[in-house]
This record gives sequence, C-alpha cells and structure tokens, in this order.
Amino acid sequence: MGSVKLTINNQQPASAAAGGTFWTPAQQRAIDLRGSDILVSAAAGAGKTAVLVERIIQHILKPGNIDDIVTRILVVTFTEAAAMEMRSRIIDSIRKTLAEAPEGDERRREYLHRQMVLAEGASISTLHAFCLKIVRQYYYRLEGLDPAFGVMDADEAELLRLDVLESLYEESYSSLSGFTELLEYFGGQEKMLTTALLKLYDFAWSQPWPLDWLDKAASAYGLSDDKALTETRWLSAVMEETAAALAYAAELTELNLHDCCCPGGPAVYAAALQEDVDIIEQVLQAARESSWDDLMHVLEEVAFAKLAPVRAKDGVDERLKERVQERRKVVKGIVDTLQRRFNRPVAMLAQEIRQTAPLAQTLTELVKRFAAAFFEAKQNHRLVDFNDLEHLSLKLLLGEGSRPGCEIPSEVALELKERFEEVLVDEYQDINELQDTILRLVSRRGGEGGQSNLFMVGDVKQSIYLSGKIQCLSVR
Repeated sequence: MGSVKLTINNQQPASAAAGGTFWTPAQQRAIDLRGSDILVSAAAGAGKTAVLVERIIQHILKPGNIDDIVTRILVVTFTEAAAMEMRSRIIDSIRKTLAEAPEGDERRREYLHRQMVLAEGASISTLHAFCLKIVRQYYYRLEGLDPAFGVMDADEAELLRLDVLESLYEESYSSLSGFTELLEYFGGQEKMLTTALLKLYDFAWSQPWPLDWLDKAASAYGLSDDKALTETRWLSAVMEETAAALAYAAELTELNLHDCCCPGGPAVYAAALQEDVDIIEQVLQAARESSWDDLMHVLEEVAFAKLAPVRAKDGVDERLKERVQERRKVVKGIVDTLQRRFNRPVAMLAQEIRQTAPLAQTLTELVKRFAAAFFEAKQNHRLVDFNDLEHLSLKLLLGEGSRPGCEIPSEVALELKERFEEVLVDEYQDINELQDTILRLVSRRGGEGGQSNLFMVGDVKQSIYLSGKIQCLSVR
C-alpha cells in the first residue's frame, strides 16, 4: 500500500472511542488505517500523540486477541516522561476494560490481565533507551565493547570532549598540515575553532555514515568553475529555502492588507502595504524562476515605504494596528536577511568557496581525528555516550554488504522486524537521519515479512527533513 501522510486538525469530532473520547474523521482514520507506513501530521494541540496512544490501545483491546500484542510493539518517544505517561495511559485503559469485562468471560479477562502486567515491561521508551537495550542484548556481536560499559551523562561527555580537544590541538600543530592556517581563519582563537568543530562533529555523527558524509561535504568545496556552483545541490537548496521564506512573507503581506481594510483597521497603511505585496511577489518570482545574480539585483532595489501616521480621529483598533506592524517587522526582517545573504555575485561566491576548500579539508580531517580520539578516550574509561549507542545499534542492525544509500538488514534487524508487530514514533519531526535509519531497519517495509508497520506522528511544518520522506495523502 506504500506510504501515507494523514493531516489532522481541530475539526469537530465525529466518533467516540470505547472510553468516551471523541475523534475527528481524520483522527479516526489515523487510528484505524493499517498496512502502510503512516505519517500523521499536525501542529501542537491537534491530538496526534493521543491518536498514537489510542491506536495502541485499540490494537491491544481488539476483541478476539489472544496474542500478547503489548510485547510486540515498539514505541519511541522524545522524553522518558512522555514514555512513562504513555505507558500509564495504556495500563489505565486496559485496567478499565478489565473492570468492565463480563465475569463469565474468563478467557477475555485473563488476556486483559496479562496485557496489563506485560505493559509494565513493554518497549515504550526514548530511542536512546531502546538503543541501549539492543546493545546490552547483543553486545557479544560488537568487537571490543566492554560488556560492563557505562553511559555518560551530558556533563561528563562535555568535559571529556574538551580534554580530548586540548590534546588534539597540541598534536595538530606539528602533525596536521594546514592546522595553523585553519586556526588563523578563526582569528587565532581555539574557542571559535572548537565551536565550529563540535558543530560539524555533532551533525556528521547524526548521519548513518558520518565519514562518508564528511568526505562529501569537503569535496563540495572543490569547484572546477563558476558554473559548477550553480549546479550544486547546495545552491539549489539555498534558493528553495529562500523561496519558502518569501512565500511566508507573501502570506503575511496579504494578511496585513486584509487587516488594514477591515473595520477598525489602519486604512492609512493601505498604500504602503499594497507596495509590500507587489515587492514580495516580485522577489518571490525571482527566487523561483531566476538565477542567483538576478535575485541579487532584485533584492538590491527593494526599499519599503514608511507607514503613514495613524491619528486618534481615525478610529483604528489598536490591536489590529499592532498586529499589522508586527507582521511587517517579520517581512522586513526576512528581506533584510536575504539582502545580506545575496550580497555578491555567483562568480565571487565561487571564488571564495574555492579559496576555502583547503581549510574545509583540514577541518574535516580534524573532525575525523577528534572522533577517533574521543571514541578511544571513552573506551579507556569503559564509557559510551548517547551517540555511541545509536551508532553501535546501527552496526548491529547493518548486514554484510551495507553501504551508504543501501542499508541491508542484519540477522539482528531481521529478528527485530519479526518481533515487532508495529513501530510507533512520537515527535517524528525531531528524528535525524541516523535515528530514521535505525527505525527503518527494525520496522517492516512492503514484502519484508508482512505489510509495512511504521506509524509516525509529527509536525511536518517544523521539519524540512520530513517533507520529502513520505508520499502525501492529505486528509482534512
């Protein structure tokens, strides 16, 4: 059946669950739909987590169930508190159903009681806790891992990182070509270099193949000519992001024009706000249809008119006036940011990138050396951090022959695919590439031992990453 995206919002409810909770048609469909990878998209407060919990509960309470289904689901939450609350809601619902079960139906009552007990140990946790469980269970498959390893907290990890960096910098002056030039690029300040290095390290190690990602990132600076920049994914991504920002600005300008024409609206703003609409439309068109240089020239000409003064006798609603002014500040801020971004032509930008290429190579090499030294330091202390748990889990889940873009499930992954009847993920917009790879290796896709069984809830608007992952079928 493929992948489905469901959108839920604050419609009026149309149906009620056994516990008396009412659901909108879109929410009910999200609860009931099976056989696909499903992404339930909604903003905060639209009930997407409640839908996830209800889906689990109805699966467990389905009449005729005899399997210990509660042990065959994996639920990944963003925090331990969310996991505890979810587990509590599931147990309370089973307890209530058990209390209402007919005295004569011993088979049903025994099933419900067993599910209530088993729910205490169900796989409902953060992804880090799930990864820790996998690594503990299959540690013997990981060469060099001390079975008595401990997990570092954030403060311990930060202190050890800084100790490793201090030693690394001392060695790099003599052993890493280009290190001095790299440090000079950051004003000779190790603190600034450290900030950049750790940001790059954290992002690279949020990828399933961090070393491969670093190599590709560094190679992107090796432009053969100016035209090569216009053909890069980097430039097209910047243009796409720019168009998205301007589309948002266009919405705000239209809303402003509407509000100034409403009763009590600041009608004296109308002329300037109409100019805003025309300006943003022109810039948006350039962002969607023109080149970097053309957009730069259009942005150079942008100048916003001053708003006419509002007089007391105009009878303007102060709230409407302030709302228009605040929106206009946002619009002007977006344009100001773009004017600073598009402040030089592609030829100059390409030249700067080529000049930066050696520094990028040095920085990525330094990140690789830091990663190796940091991991060795943790091993010496018989410790791992949360990121290690994810990468160690991935190592367990990847089979022989896996490579970037082609992740083959291992025996461990196949065992987990068989174990979990459904994999449910809360706050999916916060999942990174590495975590997404782990989840997809333990869930089923079409043809992998049954129907697709990955159920996700999240706010697509908060994540560019999500938008391209799931085919869209909007339900409103």
